[in-house]
Amino acid sequence: MAIPFHKNISTLNAIHDTIITDRYAYRWFTYLVVQKALMAYVREQKPFDELYPYLKQLTHIQTVIVMLFLISAVLFFSFPYIAGAILGGLAILYVRILNKKRELVAQIASEIIKKDFDAAAIGQKTLFQIAEDYSTRLKIPSLVDTIYRLDQIYRNTVIVILLTVLLIYPMRLGWEALALSCVIYFGVANVINLGFLYRHLK
Repeated sequence: MAIPFHKNISTLNAIHDTIITDRYAYRWFTYLVVQKALMAYVREQKPFDELYPYLKQLTHIQTVIVMLFLISAVLFFSFPYIAGAILGGLAILYVRILNKKRELVAQIASEIIKKDFDAAAIGQKTLFQIAEDYSTRLKIPSLVDTIYRLDQIYRNTVIVILLTVLLIYPMRLGWEALALSCVIYFGVANVINLGFLYRHLK
């Protein structure tokens, strides 16, 4: 009797890489790994006892950068050259911190998944199925739900940006309009990362 061969749908490495490269997966797993119910049973264990403090540190740095970015964006209209240079430096720093945080979230998520699923189970589940398991267990919005809702938010944000810019600068689309568009979009992109918003995305 032949033994049926089951081809792996996914691997832990593939899931890890997807969390790093896919913005929706990254944001959802960022929300997942800080759930109190999840942290309660892993935070004091290795390697989580070192990873979580580092995640907290990166998150605080990211928050400070965002606040400085928004302040500099307001000052940009009065001091365009100075504020522009500051904004450029903050943007570079933000990207570097974001890349580190992506790697860290992917590492934490991979370690959690490895604790909850063996290699065979991971091989028979897609990333969405694993996310659905955690969504059901922790009673949080699923990855599919958040992708759908966040797409709506992004589309509406683009519409709001266009209307706002046209109202304020109806006859010209210079650097002021471009700066305002970037500030609005950057602000919305960071607000939708907040945990309280994710709780209401169902």
